[in-house]
Amino acid sequence: MKAGADDYLLKDENIQDAIVIAISRVMEKHRLEERNRQLMADLARKNRELERLSLLDGLTDIPNRRYFDRILAEEWERSMKAGASLSLIMADIDYFKQFNDAYGHPEGDACLQKVAGALHRALTDSRDFVARYGGEEFAAVLPDTDEADAIAVADAMRANVRALNIPNAGSEVADRLTLSIGVGSVAPEAASEPAEIVALADSALYRAKNSGRDRTSR
Repeated sequence: MKAGADDYLLKDENIQDAIVIAISRVMEKHRLEERNRQLMADLARKNRELERLSLLDGLTDIPNRRYFDRILAEEWERSMKAGASLSLIMADIDYFKQFNDAYGHPEGDACLQKVAGALHRALTDSRDFVARYGGEEFAAVLPDTDEADAIAVADAMRANVRALNIPNAGSEVADRLTLSIGVGSVAPEAASEPAEIVALADSALYRAKNSGRDRTSR
């Protein structure tokens, strides 16, 4: 038994009955082991799905703030080791509160979904990453991207959103939905933190909004 046998038989007049019983035990053990493997595989699959869902925004189906923080930290570390540029785009829908007030929250939700798709289509590299940062604000991480190329992506995002032709009667800058965008670009150095590029992009977004909105600032 220690060597791995499932059972042992004593040679007597009931040997045939004993063999049948032993075989039945082995088959039952095999069925239980196979069932246990299936349950473990199903549990692992469900855990992976739960992990995936925990990293997605439930409304727009793009990565959420939690996933954004993780990816930014990873790309910051990679860029620091490689001595590469890293850019961050912060985008905010202009006068979105007024949009919700004018058209209702269901239309606001549909608007956010369309904007998420428009932003994603503007990305130019498979490593580029866009997430819902919170409310009507989105963020995009662009590895190995300098400021000029990041601004080009930001302008493409704004053009894509304008091309949606979503009316926004509450806007003070246009008759349709627009974006204000801030761009931050750095080459991370040792002992630096991802919060630095977030502060740069956020300050640039603040300047874009205070300069009239519907524009890209750096």
